[in-house]
Amino acid sequence: MNSIFRTDASSKIGTGHVMRCLTLADELRQKGTDISFICREDPGNLVSYIESRGYKVHRLPGEIDIEMDRRLTKEILSKYETKPDWLIMDHYDIDISWEYSLRKYAKKFMVVDDLANREHDCNLLFDQNNSRNKNRYNRLVPENCIQLLGPKYAMLRPQFQKAREKLRKRDGGVNRILVFMGGVDSKNITSKILRAINMLGRSDIAIDVVIGNLNPYHDEIKTQASHMPNTNCHLNIENMAEMMVAADLCIGGCGTATWERCCLGLPSIILVLAENQRKIAENLEDEGAIINLGWCQNVKESSITECISELINNPEKIQSMTDKSRNLVDGEGVNRVCDAMISMVSYIINLTKVEITDINDIFEWRNHPDIRRNFFNQELLSWEEHEKWFTTKLKDSNATVYMAYYREKKVGTIRFESKESVIKTSVMLNPDFLGKGLGSKVIKLGVERFIMEKNHDMQIIAEIKSENKASIKAFQKAGFKESFVSCVFKRE
Repeated sequence: MNSIFRTDASSKIGTGHVMRCLTLADELRQKGTDISFICREDPGNLVSYIESRGYKVHRLPGEIDIEMDRRLTKEILSKYETKPDWLIMDHYDIDISWEYSLRKYAKKFMVVDDLANREHDCNLLFDQNNSRNKNRYNRLVPENCIQLLGPKYAMLRPQFQKAREKLRKRDGGVNRILVFMGGVDSKNITSKILRAINMLGRSDIAIDVVIGNLNPYHDEIKTQASHMPNTNCHLNIENMAEMMVAADLCIGGCGTATWERCCLGLPSIILVLAENQRKIAENLEDEGAIINLGWCQNVKESSITECISELINNPEKIQSMTDKSRNLVDGEGVNRVCDAMISMVSYIINLTKVEITDINDIFEWRNHPDIRRNFFNQELLSWEEHEKWFTTKLKDSNATVYMAYYREKKVGTIRFESKESVIKTSVMLNPDFLGKGLGSKVIKLGVERFIMEKNHDMQIIAEIKSENKASIKAFQKAGFKESFVSCVFKRE
C-alpha cells in the first residue's frame, strides 16, 4: 500500500496536525505501507523533523495561497507512475474544491478533521473528538463515505498504549503536577500557569513543565521555572507517556494531548487555546473527565490557583476524573484506523499452478529468517535439498501448489497434500508482503479453488505452531476453526 499525507505545521497553526499524521504514518509503515508527505515550508514547519523520522517529504513553498497549494500538489501527484492507494489530508484550509480537483491522482481520499464546518470529497473521514452529534458530517461527505468518529479512534503513539498496560493506581493525592500547553503556546499561557502554581506556596509538590521547540517563549519559561522550587523544565521530549504516568494532575490545553491524558487516566485542568477546542472541553467537563476553566486569556491566575487547591483537598474528585477519562480512550485507535484503511484497499489476488520457473523465489522465501522461524523445521535448506523437494512436488499427484500474484508480483504460495484421510495445507508468503493482510486472502482463494478443481470432501487442516499468532489469525479469518494445535476447515 502507498500513502501520501498532505499536512502542515507552523508557528501559527501549531504541530498537532503533523504529529497525529506521524502517529498514523508510523503504524502504517509497520504494516508495510510506503509513506511520503507533502508539506509547506512555513515558518516553524516540521519538514526536517519528518525527514529525520525516515519519511520522504515533497516540499511546497511557505506562505502560498490554497490555489497555488492545489496546483503544486497536483504536479507532485501527477509524477507518480502508480496512483497512491491513499491521499490523507489533515489541513483546515483544504475542502471539497481542493479535493475534487485532485480526485484522479489517488485511488482513495481520507480526511482528518475536527471542525465539521465544510464539505469534503473523501472515502474515509476521521474525527477523534467526543461530539455528541454523531450526524455532524452526514451532509458534508458523500453518502458512501465511512466515518470513524469519537475517542475510540484517537490516534496515539505506541508509548501510551504500553504505559496504559502498566499504570499505577492513583490514590487521589497530588504530589506531582505536569504543565503542557502544546508544541507552540504562542500566547505564553505556560508562564501564567507557573505564576499561579507559585502562588500555592507548595514547595513539596514537584512540577514538570514541558515546552516545544516552536515555543517562542522557551527561554523566558526556563528562567521562570529555575526560580521556582522543585520545578523542572523539559524541552521537546519524546517520553511524554512517562511524564504523564508520573504526574498526579495536569494543566494543559485541549488539543491532541487531551486523548493521551485520557488514555492514561491523568486528571486535567483545561485552558482552551483555540476555538476548535472549546466544544471538546465542554463535553469532557460534562462527562466529569476534566475541569474546564475556559478561554485561556480570560482565566485569571488566581482562578487557576484556586482550582488546583480545591483538587488537592478533594482526592475523591481526582479519582473520579481518573476513572472517567480513562474509560474514554483505550489506546487502540490508530490500529482501528489502519485496519479500516487497509480493508478498503482492494488487493486482487490471482492464482496459478506453481511451475519450475518459481523454484528460485520459493527457495529464497523458504530460507528467509522471518519465514523460517515459523516452520517446525527452522534449519536452512540447501539448494540440493530444495531442488529435490520442489521437483518431487511438481510430479506428485497428491500435491497441489498454487502461486499467488498481486498485479505482477508474486505474493506467496499455498500447498495442499493428501495425507491419509485428510488434506493438509500450508501457506508461505513472500517476505515483502508480510503484515499486509494478504495471508487470509491467499488461503481463502486457494481453498476455494482447490475444492472446486479437486472436488474433495475431506477435511482440510493446517498445522501451525501455537506461537505463530499471525498465521493462526490468517487461517481463522479465512474460515478455519482452531482445534488443539491445528486449524480445521470444514465445508459448509
